[in-house]
Amino acid sequence: MGRKEIIRPRYNSETHTYFHPTQDRRLAGFSEIARAQGLIDFYGIPAPVLNHACDLGTAAHLAARYYDEKRLDTDSISAEVKPYLDAYIKFRADTGFVPDEIERPVANLTWGYACTPDRIGKFPSQRGRSVVEFKKAAHMEWHYIQMEAQAACFPDVPDRLLVELMKNGRWKPRRANHAEARYYRSIWQSAVQVYHFTKKGE
Repeated sequence: MGRKEIIRPRYNSETHTYFHPTQDRRLAGFSEIARAQGLIDFYGIPAPVLNHACDLGTAAHLAARYYDEKRLDTDSISAEVKPYLDAYIKFRADTGFVPDEIERPVANLTWGYACTPDRIGKFPSQRGRSVVEFKKAAHMEWHYIQMEAQAACFPDVPDRLLVELMKNGRWKPRRANHAEARYYRSIWQSAVQVYHFTKKGE
C-alpha cells in the first residue's frame, strides 16, 4: 500500500473559506467548528478590545511570515508588533527550527474539515516534521485542541508544539503529553461529529 498524501483543500483567502479539492462543496474550518461547539468563547470581552487583539495578532503573524520569506520591511513594523516579531526571531534562533511550509492549508476528509497550521518544519534534534502554532494571546486550553485538529490532517501524525510569543520579546513552549493529546483529540473528534450532525440537511 502506498504512502497516503496530505490533502490540500482549495482555499479562498478573501472569504477565509475552504473547499474540497475535487468536489464542489465547502469544508468547515477549525475556528468555525470550534466556535459552533463552544470550544472557543470570547463572551464578555468588549468588542473593541477583541478586535484590537485580533488585528494585533494578524499583524504579528504577517510580520513573522514576511521574516521567514525574507521580504520583511523592518521600517513597516509598529512598536506594538515588534516585541512579538522579536520573540519569533528568538524562537528560530534558540531552537534552530526551519519551516518548510508557511500557513499552507490542509484537510482531513475523513472527519470533514480543513485548517491552516502556522508552520510545518523541522527541529535539528528531531527526525520528523513538527506542526508549530504561534499564539500572541495568553495560553488557553482550546489551543491544544487546535493542535490535535491540525496534526490529524497529516498521514504520519507529526510532533506538535505551541509557542507563546510574548510582549517582552520572549517565547514560551507548551506541549501536551501523550495522554493529554489523546484527550484533546477525542474532544475534537466529538466536536466535529456533533457539528456535522447539526448541519445535516443544510
